[in-house]
Amino acid sequence: MYGLKALILYASYGDGHLQAARALQETLSRRGFKAVKLVDLYGESYPFLDRAVQQFYKMSSQYFPYIYGWIYRCTQNMKPQRMLNKGLKAWGAKKLMQLISREKPDVLICTFPMPAIRGRSGANIPTFTILTDFALHNRWIYSEYDLLFVATPDLKKSILEQGIDPGRVAVSGIPIRSSFPSVHLREQTMSDRDPAAARTFLRVLVMAGANGILRNLSEVISLIRRELKDARIAVVCGRNRALFNSIAKNFGNDPNVEIYGFVEQMAELMASSACIVTKAGGITLTEALASRLPIIVYRPLPGQEADNALYLQSQGVAAIARCPRELVKQIGMMTSLDRSERERMEAKMKMLTGESLDEHMKALWNASDSDRFNFTYDRFAGCGGASDKITNRILKELTSSLNLKTN
Repeated sequence: MYGLKALILYASYGDGHLQAARALQETLSRRGFKAVKLVDLYGESYPFLDRAVQQFYKMSSQYFPYIYGWIYRCTQNMKPQRMLNKGLKAWGAKKLMQLISREKPDVLICTFPMPAIRGRSGANIPTFTILTDFALHNRWIYSEYDLLFVATPDLKKSILEQGIDPGRVAVSGIPIRSSFPSVHLREQTMSDRDPAAARTFLRVLVMAGANGILRNLSEVISLIRRELKDARIAVVCGRNRALFNSIAKNFGNDPNVEIYGFVEQMAELMASSACIVTKAGGITLTEALASRLPIIVYRPLPGQEADNALYLQSQGVAAIARCPRELVKQIGMMTSLDRSERERMEAKMKMLTGESLDEHMKALWNASDSDRFNFTYDRFAGCGGASDKITNRILKELTSSLNLKTN
């Protein structure tokens, strides 16, 4: 056992930062960390203000998306010397110093841009940040970290163009739950192998997001049912009880519409679906990529979600629909790919979930002075997944900086 303590910091603006933190917590605990604690830093630092910001985020996403998009674009290329950036870097710093003093962690891991504390406290704790989108906002790169983990080589290239030291950026993929990838589950699904069966049982997975903010959902379901008569629709409403009740009222008696609230076991739903209609949060997109599930982003929200969708569209693994009729057309296209088209898409999805990085990681480990610490990449070869890749690199850095001996 390593006997190490980790403090993972996240924020509650969307569900993805927490999901990434939980995925890392699970992996670190499995790999022998003595304690791994998750903290919503802003929620604990400013509970009333944080709830107000969360409510603004939800309301603007649902009713005034272009206000949020405007704020995002205005701050996207913000430089470190800007007063706003300096203020954001100080937000929550006092609480973080208290947490460090009380918990005495060996490592800090952040799934959201967090405040700078070294200049304020003198603490020199190894700090790692995981960027949970496929798109870049400068607040990530001007946060405090020893190493920034990013989803793709393209994202790393964009960061290096900002003048960041290449040694401070690593390509890992985005961490998701251990139930993914669910490719093996898909292989057991007859409809994936038999096109005739697929047409008689075509499940379209519609995700409204953790807070249930996918717009015009009833209209979308009605149109899919009308235009794709052989389709079965699985609707995930998230934590939005009012939305769940509304969908249940309108479609509760339709045997071809399955209605869910917040779902933890998404791997099984994705494995048995022919395509997914979703928002463009980084975690859900990564889960779909890991499941080799064709993606249609419906009316992406301005900001990071629009950028995520555009990037995956440019890679040929997702489509974007901006109205219900376009959505039905995209569903038809995504569920009628021929074998060669499907294989090309799945190969690209495999690359984007980080599974093509094994050789890169092995070279990185072999180039290190691993024998000195009896710590080699081969010990963990075959673990796979972004969470394991991130954990491998964190352990390597800690081994070097703390001169730890591993079992």
